[in-house]
Amino acid sequence: MKRVLLACDHELTRNNGILRFMIEASYLLRTHPRGYQVDLLTDNPPIEDCEYYFDNIYSPEPFDYETARPSKTTPIQYDERKESRLRQAYQQTRQNYDLVITNDIHSALAFGKLDVNSHHYVHTASLITKENWTFLSTDVIKREQEFCKNNRQVYVPTEWMKRHHFKRAQVLPLPLTRIHEYKNRDMRQRQGVLFMGEGTLRKGADDFVAVMNKLSYPARIIASSEAEVKFDIRVKTQQCFTPKQTREKQQFIQQSRLMYYPSRSETISYVVLEAALSQPVVLAQEYDWSKQHQDWAYIVPYNKVSQTITELYLFGSDGREQRVEEYILKGHQAWGTLVDK
Repeated sequence: MKRVLLACDHELTRNNGILRFMIEASYLLRTHPRGYQVDLLTDNPPIEDCEYYFDNIYSPEPFDYETARPSKTTPIQYDERKESRLRQAYQQTRQNYDLVITNDIHSALAFGKLDVNSHHYVHTASLITKENWTFLSTDVIKREQEFCKNNRQVYVPTEWMKRHHFKRAQVLPLPLTRIHEYKNRDMRQRQGVLFMGEGTLRKGADDFVAVMNKLSYPARIIASSEAEVKFDIRVKTQQCFTPKQTREKQQFIQQSRLMYYPSRSETISYVVLEAALSQPVVLAQEYDWSKQHQDWAYIVPYNKVSQTITELYLFGSDGREQRVEEYILKGHQAWGTLVDK
């Protein structure tokens, strides 16, 4: 049995896209006909309850870095202690892994100094956008840029990212499993415009609120109540789901008629993939990252968003969103090929 290790700064193993990536990659490989073992390693015990999704989870004893909660005013800083604690945790596993995938700069640098078959996956949206909308310090972002520039064992989720930002990288599509559970194209009982993501300026929550208050359609929102932006919309349903509530989340998505996602900063978006499996998706043309979704999403300038939503709501789509399945299934094959190299 081949063994795969996913490594990440524990601060990023909360209910976000990186945790989702590792859960989906783990499920994809553990359910593969060859039955790979997939473990998770962090520099502190993971914030979320993750035991169900991995064969083993490794970390050193809990340690308080005495840093403030990440925000725009107190962003995550590079910390050599995280590197050393990740290496310490790896040595405690006493296992030889066939493949290690790192998911942030701390884990990338930690394993870059070890004699292991490590590969780095790019999740940092600020590496492809002009403005840093994340809670990462400029120093952290520059370190990851430099790492990606000097290493060939780097993966990005799309050809667009490789062509425009990481010419030396290899393309490995974002893993998404159990896609049949998302697919539901019966629009007869569906209502509302969907938004998924943190209620933040980075995710464009303010634009979503502004557009929905111009329209008469109900809003369907998946976001935490703790947010920069309050979803002050006349008619709305708002929910928040844990990683273990996948089925409930899928059902909530399927009850929407279409999705509008004006995020300002992404690499490639899980929420777009999830929504497109059952409904049309509208993205903002003003932000470069959205170009990666041009095959299966409606990418329009902000001044045409309301019109596009209305037309899709009343008349339906041209079916382009169904092409997203090609990207996802290509990823399933690519992940199996990667581990078998």
